[in-house]
Amino acid sequence: MSGVGQTMAVDSTAVLLQAASLLLSYPAADTTADLDLIASALAEQPPSRPRRALERFLAWWTGLDTDEREQSYVATFDLDPDVSLYLSEEQPRTSRTRGAELLELRRAYVAAGVDVTWRELPDFLPLMLEAAAADPACRPLLAARRDALESLKGHLERRKSPFALVVDALLEEVRL
Repeated sequence: MSGVGQTMAVDSTAVLLQAASLLLSYPAADTTADLDLIASALAEQPPSRPRRALERFLAWWTGLDTDEREQSYVATFDLDPDVSLYLSEEQPRTSRTRGAELLELRRAYVAAGVDVTWRELPDFLPLMLEAAAADPACRPLLAARRDALESLKGHLERRKSPFALVVDALLEEVRL
């Protein structure tokens, strides 16, 4: 559906969700171009509390070199057992119950027509954010995990981690 003179309305929520997805993903060896794109995309969005939170995080994140970003990410999400980007991991349940929830999430992505060929489980927060950015029908999947997001934010805040800014922006933006 393209035509001369037509402009697509930018979904500000989608931009913020995609930015958060990238910022919560493992930092690639050379992310400078990606970080510049994120900063540009955020700058084009209307002023908001979530935008400011992501910009504050981005200012800190871009101030680190590649090795420092990797070390910070690993120390935060891989070495701390209380901080997980897998949103159903913290909840007490059997592996069968968790498996059923993961299958339900995968089916919801497929039903929405969202490509979920990631190597991660479907409750991986960056994957969920990318799906929600791609299709608003996936945003309720995040809303259903508000407790897990609040818990993640609390763990990050107690550790004084700047990553709490990203999770705070998510909670505010999608009104979870």
